[in-house]
Amino acid sequence: MSYGLPGLSLAFTWWLPAGLQLSFLVAGILSAIQATVFRNPGFRSMVKMEPLPDKLPDAFGPKEPVSPYRRDILTVEQMQEKYEAPQAKGVLSVLGEKVQEAKKSAREGVKSMKEYTGQERKDGKRTKQEIQKAEAYEKRRAKEEKERLVEMDKRRREERRLKKLQKQQGRQ
Repeated sequence: MSYGLPGLSLAFTWWLPAGLQLSFLVAGILSAIQATVFRNPGFRSMVKMEPLPDKLPDAFGPKEPVSPYRRDILTVEQMQEKYEAPQAKGVLSVLGEKVQEAKKSAREGVKSMKEYTGQERKDGKRTKQEIQKAEAYEKRRAKEEKERLVEMDKRRREERRLKKLQKQQGRQ
């Protein structure tokens, strides 16, 4: 293997560049023949292919948008009309703008953190204090409801006991 395979590989790859060039030549000739045949109107009608258009549209001239969805795409001329050269700004004005942007960003961050932690009311959401108050109210309400049910249960038992006594007295 160590002596025979290198020799065999050399023999097989000796004519590889020539084979590759021959492959390119054959592919090029076949594609040229195919393009020539497909452009022939007689051949196209014989195999029932659509005829080629007589005149190709001018690719660089003005044209209507092909799709209604492409109407908002601007041409080069329209873009040049709308273009405004950037205005030169001083260092202090740029620095002032950056400071204002930083302040705005900090305010937004503080506001979102207050909303996240429940310290500030947001439309449709309750603060933590409101939630805690609601939970305390629900606990009181549940306790009162439980006491009311216990009281009702006592009254019913008492009523049953009294009815039982009345029946026993009525039998005697």
